[in-house]
Amino acid sequence: MQILLFALLLGQFPAWAAVEIHLSVKFILNADGTHPAGSFPGGIAVGTEESFNTEIEHGNRVLDATGRAFSLKVVEYLDIQPPAVTGASVTRTCGTTVNNGTVTCTNTAGLASGMRVTGTGIPANTVIEGVAANTSFTMTANATATNTAVSVTASYENSYWFTLPARANRATFEAAATANAPAKTTWRWHETAINIYVNGSGSGQCAFVGNGFSIALGERIFNRGTVLHEIGHYFNLRHTHNGDYPTNPNPPTEMPPRAFNGDDLANGDDLTQTPNDNPNITTRDQLSVALHSVPYFQPPAPPNAPFADAGQRAAVDRTFSNVMSYHEEDVLISEQMDIWTQHANIERLPFCNGKTWFVANGGNNGALGNTALVPLETLVEAINRRTTNNDVLLLRSGNYLAPAGGTLSAPCTFGATRGVVQIVRP
Repeated sequence: MQILLFALLLGQFPAWAAVEIHLSVKFILNADGTHPAGSFPGGIAVGTEESFNTEIEHGNRVLDATGRAFSLKVVEYLDIQPPAVTGASVTRTCGTTVNNGTVTCTNTAGLASGMRVTGTGIPANTVIEGVAANTSFTMTANATATNTAVSVTASYENSYWFTLPARANRATFEAAATANAPAKTTWRWHETAINIYVNGSGSGQCAFVGNGFSIALGERIFNRGTVLHEIGHYFNLRHTHNGDYPTNPNPPTEMPPRAFNGDDLANGDDLTQTPNDNPNITTRDQLSVALHSVPYFQPPAPPNAPFADAGQRAAVDRTFSNVMSYHEEDVLISEQMDIWTQHANIERLPFCNGKTWFVANGGNNGALGNTALVPLETLVEAINRRTTNNDVLLLRSGNYLAPAGGTLSAPCTFGATRGVVQIVRP
């Protein structure tokens, strides 16, 4: 991207601003006051202000690289301790399988996510992650024994909100937090920021547009970039793969092992810029072989063995390094930012302190200008539409006429997308 600007007379106005995305981060304390962790061996944690800030800094570096003038801003960090959930304990006869977290159960009445479960072959401190009515429930730990008829007891503990699996229960947190006015006070619900609840579990889950207004995170996350990944979902970005670990093939576990191939990949986001993906892939070589039938890096042997060319490597990188993958989570591409910006301008606008105006040659000054599909035509019209000092004028490659006299009377941030933009005097 490149933008060639005419001389701007801005007076005391700043020459650059960004649309801030406001975040309200709440750490859920255990009943005994235990705080989510800020570190743990061999992994990444977000359970403290310091560790969460590390993720925010990474997210802002990624957003800066897109050139779209977005930034993440935490408006508050809070510790909260919601009241314990109470209810009767339930005992059911179930079936367990060694090294498997799914428990068969033909009567799941009374069972719910977050209840602690005990029984033969069930590790200590295991809780229910999700329930399939009168079929089964999943646990946060695998069973240590196989038993076709084991007595399992599920009960509510004072640690319910601290241990409730964030990865599967975002809606449960949000329902409790928004049940009524007193609940909003207890949960410190913020009406003009993305509400992020962090507890002592792991991973996370986010509300897509039209499905809620919150993010749930455990203190332990998969990769650097997970917070931005979940915020991407908040602005309706999909995974580069389709489905999740249990529903995607993992060829290296087959006997004998084999390489991933194109049949193992799936399209998760319907974008042309991100090749198909599989969440179980762990290296660029694996993805390159599946996409192009050659490794990403030159093999050490035999001499002159084929490997990916520059174009093929670039295609691999757009997926393997993508924030919405389960790999490195370091890059967002222009198609994704068009989607992000569209929803930041419309459904998610209350959580942002500015908006983006799309401008393109061949656009229409009578259009809304709030998505890439309905851009404005002229720079002058975009300037007239701006409403805050944080608004961004995003110009698609081409030539545009500057305002008369080449003078701006209000602060504006310009961005260029998909090529060079030149602004010329009339």
